[in-house]
Amino acid sequence: MTDAQGYYGTSAQAAGTGAYTQNMYDRKDEWGPSFFDNKHNLSGSLFYQLPVGRQRRIGKSWPRWLDGLAGGWQLGALYSLHSGFPLTPKVSGDPTGTGSRSVRPNVNGTPDDRHQIGPGTFWLDNGTTSNGIKLYTTPTAYSFGSAGVGIVRGPGMVRADASLNKQIRVTEKKYFQLRLSAFNVTNTPIFSSPSSMVITNAFFGQIRSSTGERNVNIVAKFYF
Repeated sequence: MTDAQGYYGTSAQAAGTGAYTQNMYDRKDEWGPSFFDNKHNLSGSLFYQLPVGRQRRIGKSWPRWLDGLAGGWQLGALYSLHSGFPLTPKVSGDPTGTGSRSVRPNVNGTPDDRHQIGPGTFWLDNGTTSNGIKLYTTPTAYSFGSAGVGIVRGPGMVRADASLNKQIRVTEKKYFQLRLSAFNVTNTPIFSSPSSMVITNAFFGQIRSSTGERNVNIVAKFYF
């Protein structure tokens, strides 16, 4: 929690509220989750050395050439997931007339965020309340918005990395390592924060980009 968001957190999945307070005489109104807050964060990893090859359960007495072909295999995996980062609706300009550089809107109900992905669909609620009033509205002249900091959340992330390694020993202390690594092996999109958090912007609440495409590396090393 913080009352000073700072200049950072304005790209990818995070979206900072900006470096300025809505009302410099009311710092308590800036209290909210920091832009990098994760409610839920889980990661797990494993590394498994196959019991095949010289001096292992299977193939203890294999000749060196056979061990070079079938022995020395290792598997690795890393699984990561986290929930979405806090997001803050904003207003363009300064309806307050106070010189404020970070004005938030009024919230006229409880957001029913749709969590839809892609152009023309909305991750955040951009509709109206049961009374037909827009959920987010620009504050009236010379007043501050009622929206708090970090009141909605962006998309989370699910990612799995994997690797396959093989060691080819030349001597006891010298060996080659061949490694095949796949980052985001399932090619699951990591969706960015909405294109705009300004309530009057045509792209408000829309997620229109992603990162994290699968990357595959092949590496060869010699350890000595």
